[in-house]
Amino acid sequence: HEKGPHKMGGDQHEHHGAPSQQQPLDWHADHVHTNFRELWLHLRTLDYYVDVLGEPYTCFDAENYGSLMVVDPEEEFFREEIEKLFVDVTVKGLNVVVLADWYNIDVMKSIKFFDENTQQWWTPVTGGSNIPALNELLIQFGVAFSDRIYAGTYSLPDVSINDDSKPRDFPYLSGSSLARYPENARVLSVSLHDQVDEVTAGTVKQVQDIAILAMLDSGSATDGGTRPGRVVAFGDSSCFDSTDFHPECMWLMKRMLDYTRGDNVTDLVPATPGQSGQLDSPLPTRSPDSELYLFSKVLDPNNPTEKLSTESCSQIVWNRPRPIQASGMDTFQSPNRGLKDYVEDSDDKLTFGIVYSSQVDTDLKLPYIFPIGMIVLIAMLLYCICFRNPFRRTKYKFTPIGSTVLPIV
Repeated sequence: HEKGPHKMGGDQHEHHGAPSQQQPLDWHADHVHTNFRELWLHLRTLDYYVDVLGEPYTCFDAENYGSLMVVDPEEEFFREEIEKLFVDVTVKGLNVVVLADWYNIDVMKSIKFFDENTQQWWTPVTGGSNIPALNELLIQFGVAFSDRIYAGTYSLPDVSINDDSKPRDFPYLSGSSLARYPENARVLSVSLHDQVDEVTAGTVKQVQDIAILAMLDSGSATDGGTRPGRVVAFGDSSCFDSTDFHPECMWLMKRMLDYTRGDNVTDLVPATPGQSGQLDSPLPTRSPDSELYLFSKVLDPNNPTEKLSTESCSQIVWNRPRPIQASGMDTFQSPNRGLKDYVEDSDDKLTFGIVYSSQVDTDLKLPYIFPIGMIVLIAMLLYCICFRNPFRRTKYKFTPIGSTVLPIV
């Protein structure tokens, strides 16, 4: 496909199978054909072409895509991936849509459980998303997520669905908030309750002005972007999960993608950027007890604090076509037409030459064997159908002269 905003790549390389609260035995990881199937079908109805990326970011050409969608990643990112994505966005105009999820070390420790099958205590190796890894990827655009977990509902005036502009409630299910965003970012802030206090201390607290969505043009945030792309960061991927499907979230996704294609989406976020976001708390860190390195393709198993070099990209080598016969008008119009066979010239290019009938008298007899055999077989079948028991010998008995000779059947 040609480059355009209607073609996007979905990142599957950064996912691991892991149990969740809704699906404790979910080992299939996040995929557009499983728990994100409804999202994939919705994108197809919007005429988007979706390619699933099963390799590092260094293995795809940003010139062939309009957007990259990073949904709920648990894996780390190679250094080469982080560097390449910055160039792809600021120079090649690639848009990036990030759907994160919750992350908090205290909550991870509090939800551990004893598995009766393995007789071991299970503790998450990371949260719903690997927020520290995501922040490494996004901080170069001035965006980062916090380790606070929020949930609740919020309203938006949806002029695209309701003619009377009646607000519609959108769910926010255990998502992260934004801790950093640049001055030029357009931010959606809502009121939600803090789930960290609810899980660890059992108290429910409503918090105002929680930034959950940031949209920005990378050309204003960085220098040298000739064809800058746009970045969208949203803190809750559960809204788009088919496990607990919410149709209104599909509208939200459409408006995010509309922004990457140049729309102002004033019905979603204010048209005027606000002030830059800078929380006093430090950015989330990785858990020192995490065993993610046991399953990671990025972390060094012998030294979990170090990253490996990027994986080599798979190379697809197409076989050259080797036709055994090619027919054309010149062949049929020639009085000495025969089979065509291919030859290779000195430039290793496939060319065709005519082999005349005088050269292939023996070979030309072979193609007629099959049709002649079929004709004989069909004739025999018709004979058997028309004449009953043609191969059976008929016995006769003698009768007096003048009587009819009757066969003994």
